[in-house]
Amino acid sequence: MIRKFATFLLLTLSITPTLQGKDVSIATVDMNRIFNEYIEFQDAKRELDRFVLEWERQKDSLKQYIDSLKNLLEIEKPGLTEKGKRKKGTGNTEGPRSILKFY
Repeated sequence: MIRKFATFLLLTLSITPTLQGKDVSIATVDMNRIFNEYIEFQDAKRELDRFVLEWERQKDSLKQYIDSLKNLLEIEKPGLTEKGKRKKGTGNTEGPRSILKFY
């Protein structure tokens, strides 16, 4: 019953503007044409692509830095005392924290 009422209501609302004599216009937008011909869009896309490349370079650089610190810690870990291990574990964590901004 509710389904029939909803269908009736939808049809009534969609036909009402036509019954009142108002013109209904439908337009289409060719987004591919906009993307290909609109110069400002192309400039914005190039700038965005440059930003993305720079962010990826920064991310890769930070990842390499973190990996090198992990490798260094793995090399030093066997020779460290318990106090040294705790100190290394709570050392500078700015690199790992800053890479989380990219994810």
